[in-house]
Amino acid sequence: MTRTHFPVLVATICWLAVAAQADDWPQWRGPNRDGVWRETGILESFPAAGLTIRWRASVGPGYSGVVVARGRVYVSDCQLKPESVERLLCFDEVTGKALWTYSYPCDYSGLYYGACPYATPIVNNGKVYVCSPKGHIHCLDAETGSVIWQKDRAGEYDAILPQCGCNSSPLIEGNLVLVMGGGRPDGCVMAFHKDTGREVWSALKDRPGGSSPVAIEAGGKRQVIFWTLDSVASLDPATGNVYWQVPTKSSNDGGALTTPVVYKDLALLVCEKAMLIKLATERPAATLISQTWPRKNINTFVSPVFQDEHHYYSAYHDDLCCFEVATGKQVWKAPGVSAGHGNAMFQMTPNGQLVFILNEDGKLILARLAPEGYTEIGRTFLLEPTMGSWTPASGRPKIWAQPAYANGHIFVRSDKEVVCASLEANR
Repeated sequence: MTRTHFPVLVATICWLAVAAQADDWPQWRGPNRDGVWRETGILESFPAAGLTIRWRASVGPGYSGVVVARGRVYVSDCQLKPESVERLLCFDEVTGKALWTYSYPCDYSGLYYGACPYATPIVNNGKVYVCSPKGHIHCLDAETGSVIWQKDRAGEYDAILPQCGCNSSPLIEGNLVLVMGGGRPDGCVMAFHKDTGREVWSALKDRPGGSSPVAIEAGGKRQVIFWTLDSVASLDPATGNVYWQVPTKSSNDGGALTTPVVYKDLALLVCEKAMLIKLATERPAATLISQTWPRKNINTFVSPVFQDEHHYYSAYHDDLCCFEVATGKQVWKAPGVSAGHGNAMFQMTPNGQLVFILNEDGKLILARLAPEGYTEIGRTFLLEPTMGSWTPASGRPKIWAQPAYANGHIFVRSDKEVVCASLEANR
């Protein structure tokens, strides 16, 4: 071993020792799909010189989030020239070294808002699953990138493609991978065997939307909640049988984007309007409490955070706001969290008593949220925002992808690069 290689080896061993006691981020919104980072040993203030950047790696356009599993980092992107292809890229978690790339043709023509991938991949039991806006599903070997099975929902199931594309991130439940499919006549939601790709069940005649499903335990049953353009529906994940369904018409594909967030016996869904749904405790059932609560015009992308009988999210054209859970009354508003461009866009991730907030300017904020007010502890720059790939009229440069928090680090992407930075205390 050369002297030059020794520091790299030591750094790798230290990283792996920490990772063995920490958590991966293998899917949309984290290990439990609730947007919460539960690792300990995380810094409580930012160094004056900024975060330690472990590595940077080049990627192409995409709004899909990063996932981290078993020492590897996965992210979807696309290349539009010389031909339109979508890709899944795999990097080494410690070094950022490119390990493999899988590419497949993806013609983005006809999509209203999306010449790039939006859905976040999911890693499970040595396989990685990725969905494209045009309805493709690919199951790959997570180590090698080789194809295990693939589906074309538009071609095989006459699927309805939303104007914004099939942007819902897949969910693994037991031996099944669940997707917002759009297959006709009753395949808005579809389940495939995760090892073979065999169709197991399909359900709902609804129009598919962009919201990603979430699994919960409520009413004595395991339930998976899908928010379509026509309803909020709870299904038995094993059979596809509908437990309950709350009708709610969305005016367009942007009407159902955020993931339902569950707090005790309440489910809150926010997009072009807010809905508060009460979950029954004795059986799988639900009741719509309000369909315009606490206000009609709210942010399209920001999922709420619940703490201490309050919830926090962005009202449309406003900044970070605090609302009472019981009444929906606005308690306070914190200006300056977003980039200040009129449509407040940021991703909030609680960690212990603090919250990490990534805004669209590529800045990471560390803050404390409480009913008494917003306390900003610090903010630091991570990566340059990019213009966006879907159209030259996409407007201002921005970071819209959901970051991953894994093994003491943050992983975030733009249209040009993935950045890995340390959030470990005392490092």
